[in-house]
Amino acid sequence: MLQLQINNRVALSFCNRRLYHRQVLYGNQPNSVLIAKDIYRNTVFGERSRKSIHPILCYNDNASTFEREYPGAPVASEAREAIRDTTYSTYRRSLYNLGILHELGIPAPAVEDLVGADRHIPKLSTVGRFRTLPSDLVFKALRQAIEFHFEYGNELTRALCRIAIECKKRSISPASLTDDEVRHFCGDKLRKFGLKKLSLASRTMDHGHDGNSIKGDSPQYFTSLRANSSLLELISVYIGAVQITTGILMARRVSELCALRTDTCLDISNSFLLFLNAKSTRRLFGHRRTEARPIEPVAADMIKNLVKMQKTLKRVGFIPELQTLFATPNLKAASSLTDSSPYVFNRNLDLFCDYFETPLNANGERYYIRQHQLRRFFAMLFFYCGSFAKLDTLQWMLGHTDPRHVYRYITESTEGTILAGAKAHYVAEQLHQGNTESFQALADLLEYKFGTKDFSVIDTNDLEDQIHDLMKEGWVEIEPEFFTDHQGKKFKVVARLIRTPEVA
Repeated sequence: MLQLQINNRVALSFCNRRLYHRQVLYGNQPNSVLIAKDIYRNTVFGERSRKSIHPILCYNDNASTFEREYPGAPVASEAREAIRDTTYSTYRRSLYNLGILHELGIPAPAVEDLVGADRHIPKLSTVGRFRTLPSDLVFKALRQAIEFHFEYGNELTRALCRIAIECKKRSISPASLTDDEVRHFCGDKLRKFGLKKLSLASRTMDHGHDGNSIKGDSPQYFTSLRANSSLLELISVYIGAVQITTGILMARRVSELCALRTDTCLDISNSFLLFLNAKSTRRLFGHRRTEARPIEPVAADMIKNLVKMQKTLKRVGFIPELQTLFATPNLKAASSLTDSSPYVFNRNLDLFCDYFETPLNANGERYYIRQHQLRRFFAMLFFYCGSFAKLDTLQWMLGHTDPRHVYRYITESTEGTILAGAKAHYVAEQLHQGNTESFQALADLLEYKFGTKDFSVIDTNDLEDQIHDLMKEGWVEIEPEFFTDHQGKKFKVVARLIRTPEVA
């Protein structure tokens, strides 16, 4: 507590000296450029070098006291125990540059030591791969997101708009409303759903709290969240549902989704998502290219509901202008929306996962969905459609009738590394479930690796890593095999050995 008070005083001092500025990830953070000019005055390197962000000195007006109910399951394939090559290069360059001190007559490491350090090559860590979410988890999350939209999406956004209208009429903030008033404006359906108050994050004098406590303890908070007791948290869960649906069906980068503007994200027919391609600035002087991709009607319907909500809030004066599509109400009941950012985007996903209680892994860690994992799952949809002998959903979404055309679209819109990961994870899950018919040669090779034919006893992630490495090293190729039968065009996914190992 004492350390927190000290940090608050330091932060306040920085604010008074205008040394804080807003930043999308942490909210308000020290302006390292201005601080460095003061601390490292008249230095050669320190005044201009990049400084690390220390979260303990940052604060976010819309931050959540309880970020997650459980620790998060790892999203990378392995923990990096050794230093990364880019980090090592930075250290080596900085150390070697100490040699300039000799020219200034200042004590410095011996030249031969600096040369030895420059030539030293330690064992470095490789870049890890992102873990693929279990397919049944993502399918279930997509179903829950869509069902939540149809059941309560309109009710939640309308309730917020009614509260905004009342607050503007009375010139008060939403935090000033009593719980009875909130329940009145939310309507019968949400009251029966369990809604009791505006927010779990707002300050309260109820239940014995002293007015400085927020939310109570962690178990109480998440129990109340799943009991549907607060409007603003439910809206954040709903926006997380829209993010998941859009993220799965569009396979866009998180930076592209965060940057979607409410007034320009859909074309006039509501059939295409318009976004700024995150990797399209080459030869465009830093400007990102606007691109369009077909969007499935249910995702467009969910987006239109958020657009309608913001347009209503703007019309009544609750917000001065339309903001980013996934802008979220301030959880502390301020009269504002917080623009989408990596922090806000992921917090909505975390609330969705805690609300719907996505599964825990063997270590008691919850699978908290991230957009880079959903991008891979979009490619996996194709392979699962093949295993279900149906392509209806993807054909309908993409407007293609031939599975070859669907696969061509997948390969053109998905990066090679993501597509390779999707193939590896799909085959790993099939082998884990005992479906080896189309992958017999690969199964034989993996049997030598693991010493067993029973792949159900092997962790899916371990299988995926082995298959991914075999693909990368050129041992195996995984591709759909198209054919035409009496029912029309179909395909199956097969794994072919490109070269035969000596042990075979």
